[in-house]
Amino acid sequence: MELPEWKMYSLELDNDGKDIGTYFQSQGYDIERVKPIEGKESLLLNFYLPAKSVEDMIAESVTTKEKFLALSSHGNYHHLTYGLCKRADRLSKRYGYIHIDHHNDLFGDGSDLDTEDIHCGKFVRKLCHDANVGKTGLRRDLLFIGTKVMLPYYMLTQYAGEFLFTGFMGGIVSDLFCSLERNLERLPDVVYLTVDLDVLAPDQIRTVFDRGNMKAEKLYNLVEQIKQRKNIISADIVGYTTSNQPRSAYDGKSEGFEDVRDEEEPSFEKSMKVYENIARIIRGN
Repeated sequence: MELPEWKMYSLELDNDGKDIGTYFQSQGYDIERVKPIEGKESLLLNFYLPAKSVEDMIAESVTTKEKFLALSSHGNYHHLTYGLCKRADRLSKRYGYIHIDHHNDLFGDGSDLDTEDIHCGKFVRKLCHDANVGKTGLRRDLLFIGTKVMLPYYMLTQYAGEFLFTGFMGGIVSDLFCSLERNLERLPDVVYLTVDLDVLAPDQIRTVFDRGNMKAEKLYNLVEQIKQRKNIISADIVGYTTSNQPRSAYDGKSEGFEDVRDEEEPSFEKSMKVYENIARIIRGN
């Protein structure tokens, strides 16, 4: 399947997003800088958004008919991937969805998928329901990589028998690439890729929420393996922020959350190199 060339976008929802756009522009990239929430700032007062609003917001900003790579900042904006996938629907009637993230972003029981609001931790299930993510029987063409848990226990009974995944690879294990190869074989040739950089270890990039333990080189290798084996229809990268918001690490118990701030944060330049290196691999240059 022949797909158009890549178009890069900087989704500038805050000052950090503007800094990302400025950096890529200064490095000579042909990147279109857009403000999806301009005139709609009130929508972000609460990070729960109607899915249709997210879809419309992206449709007004990402207008290309080409494959696109969208760069954004704070992980709180990860649910924009819903709108980006809806935009990518024009390029394929069926594609796989690969979610590289320290979190599965599946929370919510999905009882009202037609009207359900979404947020950064609750959009993947609705995305699979509404976008052109493939399905074979009960199994979605959906691969999770790097998530700390597959599903909370209480959700297993809700999803069992109705929402199965192609694969789940949490953490970094010795046979990761062998497992990746097997899982990729079960996906369609065409895939959408989203990368939340909180999958990386704290010394790799400045981001929010609790983090994984992956090194940047491992992430680059993962993306390279996907690039070699699949046709990436479009993609997005999210995660960088200078926000002083405490990082919350859910410990899986009723006590809830703990503060896991770092004393030292990676520099802006180091963080942007992570974005740039992933972008180069995805775009093939």
